[in-house]
Amino acid sequence: MSRAPKTELMTATETCQYLKITQRTLYRYLQSRQIPAFKLGKEWRFVS
Repeated sequence: MSRAPKTELMTATETCQYLKITQRTLYRYLQSRQIPAFKLGKEWRFVS
């Protein structure tokens, strides 16, 4: 029986707190595709 990998989706605010960076830096990483994320409705979700 295979196990599904555990992934957690975080909001931008939660991701900033987790990485200890500002929101501006987070969106800079997002723009340069250095961080995995996708849009869910109007909000970005980040994979931990």
